[in-house]
Amino acid sequence: MCKNIRILLLFCGLLVILVLFAGCLSRTGDDEQDNLQSLEFKNYMGIRDAGDTFMVIGTAQNTGDLPINYVRLQVDYLDRNRTLLASRIFEEDVIILPGESWEFEFSITGPAVPTIYHYYITPQRIDVVV
Repeated sequence: MCKNIRILLLFCGLLVILVLFAGCLSRTGDDEQDNLQSLEFKNYMGIRDAGDTFMVIGTAQNTGDLPINYVRLQVDYLDRNRTLLASRIFEEDVIILPGESWEFEFSITGPAVPTIYHYYITPQRIDVVV
């Protein structure tokens, strides 16, 4: 009986150590905010074609210490008075190593396109490889 209790205590002790160690490896909210800041938009511009398409093209750089493997961005399109016309989420599985750049291109089509004068790109989620 004593042997079974020792084994049970040893097992519980190992379980506690594993849980504590796993907690050290988990990502916190602050890490997620750091991830969002690790993608810096270098050059980008909006282009409206003669039809009903508005494109945003540009380059972003991984300024963090870890590779990025997923990017989700929100692009808000506004009219001349900065009234929101549309928002679109763009997602991409991509590998961007630290210091490397990523070329992106997003487009929106529809009747509101001729009235788009401004746009904002906001990172929603950046996943890094740990």
